[in-house]
Amino acid sequence: MLTTHLPFLMGPTMLNLKIDPLIQTSAVTGLGLLFAQTGHTNVVNKLLNEIGKSLRADEEPSPELSAYKLSAGFAIGLICLGLGDEIAAARPPFKQPLPSIPDRLLVLMLGGPRNQCVFIHPQLITCPDVNTAAPAPPQENRSNHVREGPNVNVHMTAHPATIALGLMYMRTGNTAIARELELPATISMLEEIRPDVIFVRVLARSLVLWDMMQPTCEWIDKQIPDIIHEYAQTVLKFPSTVEVDITDEELAYWDEVVDRETIAEVYLYAMTGACFAMALKYSGTIGETQERVLKILV
Repeated sequence: MLTTHLPFLMGPTMLNLKIDPLIQTSAVTGLGLLFAQTGHTNVVNKLLNEIGKSLRADEEPSPELSAYKLSAGFAIGLICLGLGDEIAAARPPFKQPLPSIPDRLLVLMLGGPRNQCVFIHPQLITCPDVNTAAPAPPQENRSNHVREGPNVNVHMTAHPATIALGLMYMRTGNTAIARELELPATISMLEEIRPDVIFVRVLARSLVLWDMMQPTCEWIDKQIPDIIHEYAQTVLKFPSTVEVDITDEELAYWDEVVDRETIAEVYLYAMTGACFAMALKYSGTIGETQERVLKILV
């Protein structure tokens, strides 16, 4: 039944089907629930293509496009819930294997060539060289509304890919994935990440390191980069349990080159993501732990 609402599952057809984007978004979510925790790689590969593919020349960008891609990310996470290590190890025995599902998700999250994560026709595509980017699509194949290039649009793909990684490796304690999800340690790199993506990355990393989560203010502070702590505590006077030692010369330099709004956004969005993760883990608890969490969150 879900197939009738998802064109990418129906295959080529002579009919020009126009299915409402909201219906497709709901159907994608239902697909994730239907195959929840099965590790069905064929469905996951199709959903990955839906997240990373570019618009056709005759296709108008729908207002629901972001919701559609985000639903696809949740669907991937549900299908692979907690099975990240198993799926990464189960590589198909092809002569030229495609990149693994986690590797493709990392490209969608961090950015990179589209030919490293989107394989609409795998039987016609050879394994791409990781050091070369795909050429820009021909003019007649480009969208008339969105400028398409050889790389994925991280503004559309980062959220679903991050959510998918967090759910896929939930409670696995995979340190390699946790390092990829960790926020950068420099302000220049943090400025390249949207604040809402910072929230999602902190949340996803907390899901991966679920057993390391502690109901303490110190744990929340550890989710915020040290450089943000230093500036936020010294200049913006934000509360923190982290001790900082900044000279007057460093402070004067920061005032000239650092955007205070960026510091505040990273600090608040990262803290919000950590608090949200803590609320997820300790929801429904009673007793001393509940009181401790409530004091922190309130």
